[in-house]
Amino acid sequence: DGAFYSPDIGGELNLPATLMHLGDQAFGGTFITEVKMGGMPGLRNDPNLTLAGNPFSGCDNLPVDPETCIMYETDVENGPRVVVGVGEYHDETTGYTHYNVRVSDLVFPESVRYILSGLDISDSPKTITTTGPIYSVGSAAFISPTAKVHTITFGGNVGVVESKAFYELPYLQVLTFKGKVGTIRSNVLWGTPESLTGDGSLSITFEGDVGTIEAGAFDATTSQESNVYGWSPLKDHLTSVTFGGAVGTIGEDAFRGCTSLKTLAGCKPANLGARAFYNCQALTEAPDLSLLSEVPQGALAYCLNIKAVDAGAATVIGPSAFKGCASLVSVDAPMAATVGKSAFEMLPKSGGGWGTALTDVTLAETVTLGEKAFYGCAKLPGLKTASGGEPVVTLATSVFYECAALTGVTLDPATTEI
Repeated sequence: DGAFYSPDIGGELNLPATLMHLGDQAFGGTFITEVKMGGMPGLRNDPNLTLAGNPFSGCDNLPVDPETCIMYETDVENGPRVVVGVGEYHDETTGYTHYNVRVSDLVFPESVRYILSGLDISDSPKTITTTGPIYSVGSAAFISPTAKVHTITFGGNVGVVESKAFYELPYLQVLTFKGKVGTIRSNVLWGTPESLTGDGSLSITFEGDVGTIEAGAFDATTSQESNVYGWSPLKDHLTSVTFGGAVGTIGEDAFRGCTSLKTLAGCKPANLGARAFYNCQALTEAPDLSLLSEVPQGALAYCLNIKAVDAGAATVIGPSAFKGCASLVSVDAPMAATVGKSAFEMLPKSGGGWGTALTDVTLAETVTLGEKAFYGCAKLPGLKTASGGEPVVTLATSVFYECAALTGVTLDPATTEI
């Protein structure tokens, strides 16, 4: 980072053909006029070539497209092109000097491969579209609290979406990825409550496979102090997420606190992190958990409106995994031999009684139940196995506290104390 940051460097920059990484502001503040690699204009067309932040930040002498005012690292259009930011363009007809994107519908040419940080989209674009594969979308790639952009569409595969990529975009309503997505970093939708002045809600669609959605990617925790990933006021904004392909990993706290997230379609992750959907109160359908070997801690805790869970391959239901899921009726986990502390614990209602609908739970033939595993499940008549019998259980403290409808359980013959 900042390796050659200097106002004393200018002219043509020729990088080694074998270069694999450019750090943030590596050539920031210089007066370079064009970037070459191995003597060829532009950077090597290689998704393994990584760019951190904006290696060319403040390089005001790089080429500027007069139509859009977008700055590139080279004038060559057959790529790969790097969107460095917004340049200065003086319109001789109007006498106006432009410093932000000028067009209302911004379409990046197919040759664009990198969108670096600092693309000022104040006031102008209403839609943004990429047509070719994008290797990386940088931190704060799209930025402006006054931006009117409502739709962003990535037409090809996307390698990495960096943290804060979509920075304070108050009117954003539709975010679509039509190809595969490699990695979504933490807090990609960064902002402040004051910035969310736009109407409507936000829907996100992944039409292709998604590799990794990292920890805290869309975390909407209401307290900045308790949110280690940053500040993202999505609780009143994000309403729909759709997956059209395979989903690799959804990290811990990925959608935590997205209280308006109602629709989660096609979500069948191979791996799921702790608290991934914690407190998604409006969610009406749980993700398909049938590929997981373990349902992690707090995975869907306080998802008040989900009704059924399929965790067919899970051998472990983690602590508080479904705590407070008041509308949950059935759980199918026929291989689960361990149910963690408070996994299905229900909470008392303010008017009396217990907020619970759970009546149908399928577990393994032999199960160890953690403390308060079914605490307050007042409608639960008992547990069953896939064969139709009852599991043999080992109990901890208060496992079936206030389970008024319970008709019986089968204890491990080795039990000496209840």
